[in-house]
Amino acid sequence: MKKPIIITTVAAIGAAIAIQAHHRYVHYTRPKALLNQIKQDFLVDGPIAGAWIDHDPKPFEVHHHDIPAYYAGVTRETETGLQQYSIIISAKGTILASQRLA
Repeated sequence: MKKPIIITTVAAIGAAIAIQAHHRYVHYTRPKALLNQIKQDFLVDGPIAGAWIDHDPKPFEVHHHDIPAYYAGVTRETETGLQQYSIIISAKGTILASQRLA
């Protein structure tokens, strides 16, 4: 009788660990890697003063389908001052939109 309870308990613990690992990947590990990719792309054209990324992916419509995307920003140093950029990047690392701000 105790064997099914032990199996169920072990399965529940395993599921909880898997859910926690996935949450950590989606909300911490992946956004940090994407931010590093964005910073490397922007460093090609000169130094950057700062960068950020929202760690909570939001839906972004591409060809009538919503895909998870991260919203980010970069501030670049130029000879004339600071330039800010808004970036939307897919979870796979494709830049979906980039816009220079004021």
